[in-house]
Amino acid sequence: MSQHEVIEAYLYPAVSNLEWVAEWKPNAETGPAIDWATHAFDDLGAFWMRILALMTDLPLRPMAGSNKKVFPSGGGSAPVCHLNGAFGLPSVEHPSPPVVRRFAKFLRSRLGLSPEPVPCDHEDIIGFVKRTNRRIILNEVDLAEAVELATGARVRWLDFGSGFDLDVGRVQDLRVMVGGQGSGLTNGLYLPSESPVVILYQYGGWDVFEEFLKPRGPLLWWTNSNASASVCNQSIDPLCDSPDTLVDIPEALAVIVRAFELSKSHCNKTRKLGGGEL
Repeated sequence: MSQHEVIEAYLYPAVSNLEWVAEWKPNAETGPAIDWATHAFDDLGAFWMRILALMTDLPLRPMAGSNKKVFPSGGGSAPVCHLNGAFGLPSVEHPSPPVVRRFAKFLRSRLGLSPEPVPCDHEDIIGFVKRTNRRIILNEVDLAEAVELATGARVRWLDFGSGFDLDVGRVQDLRVMVGGQGSGLTNGLYLPSESPVVILYQYGGWDVFEEFLKPRGPLLWWTNSNASASVCNQSIDPLCDSPDTLVDIPEALAVIVRAFELSKSHCNKTRKLGGGEL
């Protein structure tokens, strides 16, 4: 009888193989349109692996090999045998506020962050999400200057991508987070409870960010209604799906100021009484 090594429970990330319809054919010159061989889970220090590590107390192991079909073993090349296993791909098609808020609260607690609003006597800071390749707000500096003048708040430029924990940490003292539609807005899930997100949509734009940010907390948006303020970079966006935008500053400013006032509404409900606050 062969002996088997007993290995403690591990969490193994896995990516399913998505099958295209039979009619789909890769381009003969450029190859497959999409490369499904992700390397997102190869390294324990990678972005998504760090997020997974926050969500479980189980030790993580990277995927094994380029084909991702063999679970890593305790040190050899043989597959690992599992006495028990749980498999599935949880998803929320239409997120409800309780689900989204519990998820955000859980991850914030794992990072040791407080769920409380920004203190009323804290410096007023409004975060502007930076974008670098597409859906750029072309006059974002002018907009930021107008915001500082109108609110008295300081603008912080948010250049995300330094790591999940660092990115989330940078939004913890924001009154408002402002950004063009894009992945950086996902960090809005972890804002303090009273801090709104303001989305600056491209011409005719809408995307999923409204669906998962709205259940979290206050959400406002401005949408470009002027086609001539939409600027396309044909070299990287030939179909003009993700144009840059010249924001109408008075219109967008009004939305951001409203969000700023909303972020401090809990402060307006307090009053000094006998050296304390009610």
